[in-house]
Amino acid sequence: MIALKPDFSINICCPVCQSATVKVNSIIFQGMHTLADSHCLSCAFEFYHTLPIGHDQIFPMKIAKDGTQAYFSQRAKDWLAQPLIKAIKNKGNRDFLIEKIGNTSAKEVIIVNCLDTCFGHVFSKTWNTYALIDKYKDKSIIAIIPKHCTWLLPPSISETWVVDANLSEMNQWIAGLDSFIKQQFPRFESIKLSHTPTHLDNSKYINMEKVLKTKRFDLNQFDEITPQITFVLREDRFWLNSKAYNLLFMFARKYNLQSWINPWLLIRQSLLLRQAARKILKALPNAKLIVVGLGNKGSIPNDFSDHRVAQINNNTEILWNSIYANSHLVIGVHGSHMLIPSALAAGFINIVPRYKIEHIVEDTVLPYQNRLLHFLGRFLDESTDPALLSSHAISMIRDFEYVYKNLNQKIE
Repeated sequence: MIALKPDFSINICCPVCQSATVKVNSIIFQGMHTLADSHCLSCAFEFYHTLPIGHDQIFPMKIAKDGTQAYFSQRAKDWLAQPLIKAIKNKGNRDFLIEKIGNTSAKEVIIVNCLDTCFGHVFSKTWNTYALIDKYKDKSIIAIIPKHCTWLLPPSISETWVVDANLSEMNQWIAGLDSFIKQQFPRFESIKLSHTPTHLDNSKYINMEKVLKTKRFDLNQFDEITPQITFVLREDRFWLNSKAYNLLFMFARKYNLQSWINPWLLIRQSLLLRQAARKILKALPNAKLIVVGLGNKGSIPNDFSDHRVAQINNNTEILWNSIYANSHLVIGVHGSHMLIPSALAAGFINIVPRYKIEHIVEDTVLPYQNRLLHFLGRFLDESTDPALLSSHAISMIRDFEYVYKNLNQKIE
């Protein structure tokens, strides 16, 4: 962890002259990032250096205070560095509402910054609060988190600093956050910042049922209840099964033409859903098909029960979690908020766009340690057609009993 109080010390090199004689003027809570306001005593370069928290552990950044010079990994350019540079250049005048929930009397605290533009990242950052509460019984854990994600935190969290903003705004300079946090500092004798890793080994540290406040699918009931298959869809992630459509999708994203092109992509996806439903129901005529997801544009085939919403709130999350926990399978495109569905359902099928291959492990969670991990957790290419998708889904339901019995045989 990073100690802030009573003492703060961090070694920083100047990105311009490589000198180690850098003075840190202050620590700034920007929002997603925590910055060391730095001054090189050798060449007088003024810059911000990200503290190693969250993704900044892996992709550290040094950015001139006027945003004109920046030093970072090219791998982090588009999704991490450029938004921070923009935030530094355009601090803006909008004040975000920040609320303190709870009031710990502890003198030693650990702060966990869960702010992020991606729900999956917020979700995985909150895992740190559970692990730290279990590890440090003598300290209070304080979480910084977007308002509509507070339900992810443990009930025993000591204190919560809530930022009332949409996730899409979390890469902005959160005006008022730094002053709010520093107003809290005099209350504590010892303050440390968690490194907040975003890829904790959940099998070691986290009980997902505890995090999600929902009991996951009971595998002993797999063959005793009606098969339920839930598709998780979003309006910015599509199952298209077409090189031409995939190129069209990428073109729309690059040139901000989603409002023109997405309706055609929704039609394409609806067609694929209809074809998949026909094949699944032919083999499993009593199967229950459900759709959930953010965004309710576009038609859904009549074979599906539609639980999509235009906006997510706590009631939506509770309903969806109940659906996932009763699903034999959840099916979705990588990036469609598949972490929670795959943590609660019996199994998943994740359709992976090729530009997401390097991130394949980031989107799903399964608790199995044996061959069930491979049987009930499947990744398919973006070119997957309805016939192949339905073949996997049907096999996973029909063949489960055979696999499960074999894996539970005893040595005699």
